[in-house]
Amino acid sequence: MLQIVYFCGVYLLSDSGSYLKPADEFCNEEKYMVGEFKLCTRGDLAAFQAAAFIPILFCGVVGFWSWQVSKSAHLKLPQTVEGRLFGRLPEAAWLGAFNFSFQVWDFFISLSIPEHATPIMLTHHVMAGEQFT
Repeated sequence: MLQIVYFCGVYLLSDSGSYLKPADEFCNEEKYMVGEFKLCTRGDLAAFQAAAFIPILFCGVVGFWSWQVSKSAHLKLPQTVEGRLFGRLPEAAWLGAFNFSFQVWDFFISLSIPEHATPIMLTHHVMAGEQFT
């Protein structure tokens, strides 16, 4: 689903130069110059943000629900050190699986976005996804 949102966003925003202008730091290459005008459309950045919003929203809603509404983080775990450390919550399993999937997707998408393809960001995705395996 994230891939579909991302590619649809890239396609729909590919000619968004008149209404969706990125910061100059993302458009400083010669390939964006058309004569003396700078024509920079970075639909990939906006599409990435739109696709990344989905898992962030999911994690926020599930976390809020389990902590504040159902209070399963407080009521379903034994109130001992061992219970808090080794207890199992279904919501935590959902969050772990969802975050691992998102980190794998984000790693490969980041390879296609120059600003995201830095060693520190790629290492971040590997380490953030690795904690759930």
